[in-house]
Amino acid sequence: MVIDEEVFLRATELLHRTEKEMHKVYAKYGEADISRALEHIAAFIALRGAVRVAEVMRRFHPIIGTRSNLMEILDTLKMMEIIRMRIMEDGKEYVEYIKQEDL
Repeated sequence: MVIDEEVFLRATELLHRTEKEMHKVYAKYGEADISRALEHIAAFIALRGAVRVAEVMRRFHPIIGTRSNLMEILDTLKMMEIIRMRIMEDGKEYVEYIKQEDL
């Protein structure tokens, strides 16, 4: 197979155009991972009723990675009125599932 200059230039042009939008693909990939983790974390909290934030982090660390990702997920669940966060007398952070009839 011989690639002439015209084919090479067309391929290079296509590659450059594709690369310009590639960041959008990776951004959406990250969102998908967080959305999936959000569903798993919400189910975990609902099953437990209330759980320490540290336990959620230990359990889901392989999926979410950082505390900031966890806090983003927990903030989203709070805004959706699925959980509430509390600091208990022992000074530890807990998340608590909000039953729908409590709303």
